[in-house]
Amino acid sequence: MNGYDAAVILSWALSIACGVLLLEFFDRFWTEDERTFGYSDRAWLLLLLLSIYPHGHFWLQGYSEPLFCIVLLGALLMIWREQIILAGVAIGLASAIRPQGFWLPPIWGLLLVMQSYRGRIQWKVTVPSVGFSGVGCLGLLAWYWIQVGDPFYYYKIQAVGGYGRSFNLLGGIFNHLPRWDSAVLYLYLALVGSIQLIRNTRFSHKALGWFGLALTEVPLFFGGFYSYVRFLSLDLPLFILLTEYTRKSRWRETVLVIFFLTRLAIQVYKSGFHEWVG
Repeated sequence: MNGYDAAVILSWALSIACGVLLLEFFDRFWTEDERTFGYSDRAWLLLLLLSIYPHGHFWLQGYSEPLFCIVLLGALLMIWREQIILAGVAIGLASAIRPQGFWLPPIWGLLLVMQSYRGRIQWKVTVPSVGFSGVGCLGLLAWYWIQVGDPFYYYKIQAVGGYGRSFNLLGGIFNHLPRWDSAVLYLYLALVGSIQLIRNTRFSHKALGWFGLALTEVPLFFGGFYSYVRFLSLDLPLFILLTEYTRKSRWRETVLVIFFLTRLAIQVYKSGFHEWVG
C-alpha cells in the first residue's frame, strides 16, 4: 500500500466519523424533530445532502477535509456546551489543517470581543480562548517561515501554480460574482444561511453563521473559482438552509437529491475518476 492509498482509506474512515459527529451536533440543533434511529430527521437529511454535494468528492480522495470538519464540529459542540476556552483550542487546531481555516481565529476573536464588550462573556474567558485560537495559524506561519523563509509560502505557490488563487480582492470579486451557474447559486444560498444564523440570539448559532462566512465568503475574495466551490462542502449554514427548504416538501427534496447526484457524477468524471461515476 502506497501513501496515497493509505490517505484515501484514512479519509474514508474520517468521513464516517465526521458523519456521526454531524448527527450528534444537529440532533442538538433540531431538538423538536421526530427521530429515526435515535437522531433528528433533519440531521439525517442534512447528512445526506452534504454527502452528495457535487464538489464534496474531495472528502474521499485523501485530502484533509474530513479531519478539518471533525475538529470544527468539536469546536461547535464545545461552544454549544459553553466551553469557550476549549473551543478556542479546537479552532486553533482547525486553522492549521485547511487553508480556509486561517480565517477562523480572527473571526472567532472578533466575535468573542463583541460578546465580552456587551457583557455576555467574561473577559477572563475571552482572552485565553482568543490566544489559543491563534496558536495554530501562527504556528503554521512560523513553520513555513523556518522551512522556506516565507510565512505565506502556501498562497505563493497557489498563485503561480496555475490555480488562479491569490490575495486579489477585485480579481476575486470579478472572477466570481458575474458567473450565473449552480456554483454561484450555492454561494448566494450559503450567504443567506450564514446571515440567518448570525441574526439568531443564541451564541452557538451566531458562531456557526460567522464560521460559514469565514470558510466561504472570505476565501471568495482571495482565491480562484475552483477552490471556493470546493470549500462550500464545509459550509454548514448552506446545508442547514437547504435542509429547512426541502424537509417540508417531498418533491423539493427529490429534485434537489437528483440534481446533486447528477452534478456529483459530472464533477467526478471531470476530475478524472471515471470509474467512480457509477
